[in-house]
Amino acid sequence: MVHVSGTPIPLPNVLEFLGPGDISTHAFNGDHESILDNNNKIRSEVREAVDRGVIMDVGHAGIHCDVDVVKHALDQGLPPDTISTDIHVPPSGRIVYLMNDLLSKFHAMGLSIEDVVSASTNKPASVLGMDKDIGSLRVGMSGDAAVFNLREGRFVWHDMAGHNVDGNVRFDTLLTVRDGGVAWKSADMQDMGEC
Repeated sequence: MVHVSGTPIPLPNVLEFLGPGDISTHAFNGDHESILDNNNKIRSEVREAVDRGVIMDVGHAGIHCDVDVVKHALDQGLPPDTISTDIHVPPSGRIVYLMNDLLSKFHAMGLSIEDVVSASTNKPASVLGMDKDIGSLRVGMSGDAAVFNLREGRFVWHDMAGHNVDGNVRFDTLLTVRDGGVAWKSADMQDMGEC
């Protein structure tokens, strides 16, 4: 995995060293060395890397995902392979979204519900070589799941560049199951007893 946000090395020079299964995280950042050229077109070196099997990961954090970069990439047929939070305790004034908000945000930017779920479950499991154990609800898997309410309304997600994404669906997490047992319940689910 290579952290490409804020790299002092030109992105094409970084990508030339990456091969199948290598991960370019923070790939959708808005820095000068982003996946886009000065005309907001996907760089040819990025297309070549993707064609070689390099994984383009969101690695959102608070500053590593620019809404405009994502929108240009999606318009040109380059969705993220994997959606990840890079969650951490943010410095003051920085927005760090939880996974359900990233699903919501990327859905609002045009990815289908199926695509955002896949990019945050089975695709990362496959990339990590763990798809025999996690990332699916097939019989014999570890029994991990998130239960969401797809709440309709008016929602806005922001990035550090001041760009906004307006959406009408938010993934509200109701329940998290880990290894077949309830790991977390929302307040709405507390009165439902044991699952």
